Amino acid sequence: MINISKRDDHILPTVRIHKIVLNNFKSVKHGEVVFACAKRFVPQDTYSDVLGIYGQNGSGKTAIIEALSILKRALSGLSIPPTYAECVSKDAEPAQLEFTFDFQYPEPAGYKRTIIYSFDVKRVETKDESGKEDVGTYKRRKYPYEVRICNESIVASGFFDGDEDKGKHTIINSIGGKSYPIGPVSNLEPLVGKNKDGLIIDLQVYKRLAYEKSKSFIFSNDTLDLFNANSDYSEVFQILFELAEFGMGYLHIVDTRAASGRDKTRFTLNTRLGKMDMSIFGTNSVPKGLMSHINSIFKTINTVLKQIVPDLQVLPEITGTDKGEDGEELDVFVLVSHRGNVELPLRDESEGIIKLVSVLALLTAAFNDRSCTVAIDELDSGIYEYLLGELLIAFEEYGKGQLVFTSHNLRPLEVLKKEEIVFTTSNPDNRYIRLKGVGRTNNLRDLYLREIVDEDQDEPLYNASKRYKLVAAFKKAGRGYGEEIENQ
Repeated sequence: MINISKRDDHILPTVRIHKIVLNNFKSVKHGEVVFACAKRFVPQDTYSDVLGIYGQNGSGKTAIIEALSILKRALSGLSIPPTYAECVSKDAEPAQLEFTFDFQYPEPAGYKRTIIYSFDVKRVETKDESGKEDVGTYKRRKYPYEVRICNESIVASGFFDGDEDKGKHTIINSIGGKSYPIGPVSNLEPLVGKNKDGLIIDLQVYKRLAYEKSKSFIFSNDTLDLFNANSDYSEVFQILFELAEFGMGYLHIVDTRAASGRDKTRFTLNTRLGKMDMSIFGTNSVPKGLMSHINSIFKTINTVLKQIVPDLQVLPEITGTDKGEDGEELDVFVLVSHRGNVELPLRDESEGIIKLVSVLALLTAAFNDRSCTVAIDELDSGIYEYLLGELLIAFEEYGKGQLVFTSHNLRPLEVLKKEEIVFTTSNPDNRYIRLKGVGRTNNLRDLYLREIVDEDQDEPLYNASKRYKLVAAFKKAGRGYGEEIENQ
């Protein structure tokens, strides 16, 4: 993880994602999502920003969440897991991801900047770098492809060098040129100081290592450490630091791909300090010093949970102690739900309760922190639809941060504003749209269902199956079914 600390006089901005552009990513040949906060000025400490993404299965909803997952890991200097190689078609050009941010600096600075970070995501065959044939063969079989990040670019406009400039200027890119592994040349000195020629080899090595380890070159630990040591904390470096700070501490993703294949007897507790994988069937062991932190997280969760489900609390209850492999003393605990005088293991609660417990710490963070962005895939999973609506109304009206979610439940269409909902289309070249012709009194849910049939929008929202063809397909698939059962 990046371990650079900000200077005492450095004021961090409020950061909001304004726009996401995807090209050749999963089922999206091209798609643009503009957030509601990009359509209006959002003063600090005021409005939240909500974006719900709706559409049929396989039409690009989850693509937005997974693109944000890749963004978080890139900004945090972490490797992109090989499971994300599946997001890039084997025979297609590299996927291109672009994210536009609004940086709003509080008083006394009081100025704004627009930052655009873009990069390519390539899919490459996994190589055996373990030195052991059996290990390498297993890795290639499980993950035949890996991710590579390349062609990174950061462009900025706004306040620079004491003046307002609306023009777009490249802050840094990883394309470089014949002489240097990064560009533009005009910004080398603000990033690496006057000894730029003496640092070429270091940067070339860091670039190759980042590529091979599926990391961002610009935001890798080595690169930022080099900039920090040589840039004299320049204005250009501060922007890189602010993006990295946002990625590590303020951008949080609950991604179904990251959880795929995970043992169903476990669940992930999502927190601002990271994800904690816990057992809901057995015991959990943590160093003694960490137990107070876990108790604090569950105290936060329970403050909200008992308002959602009256009298319900989930507590980590210590059952004993243990010794780690290095002799470290561990606390052993189980997760127990309490409803009045009734105690049950967390595993006996519904899927919806377990989902709420897993994400409430992050929702609380985004509710209270204007720079916190939380993206949740399938937010509605197992959650009662009326409760889902109440959660979103509370966040929209009283929250401060940014919430992005996908859902199949249509209740949010009845409670959120039209500009807070994006729909996927059946056109891969224009994947995301907002509905046109929505009046102030229209029920967005009813309008959406009607538009699926009427197709009055600029793009079709659904690849409709003719009902009679669906019935015929079921009948055809079932031919001989009775005979097969009798013969078993």
